[in-house]
Amino acid sequence: MSLALITPIYNRAETFLPTLQSVLEQANQGIENYIVVSDGCEDVIQLRKLLKLKSNDFCKLIELSENSGTGAAINAGIRSTN
Repeated sequence: MSLALITPIYNRAETFLPTLQSVLEQANQGIENYIVVSDGCEDVIQLRKLLKLKSNDFCKLIELSENSGTGAAINAGIRSTN
């Protein structure tokens, strides 16, 4: 069984690094991929930089054009796994 983690983010890039580091440390424990969904973030450029510096093909960034709420962001992440 494989597992994909989804983290919706709205204007919290400055607090995201510990989350990213924790997920990367657990990458070999059955987690197949990590999906970060920018829910219309104003700080999406900072998210892009963090994911580029700290990760590889394991991580994927989905960018929504406007804030749609946590549920919509999670659903966008789920749709991206298909």
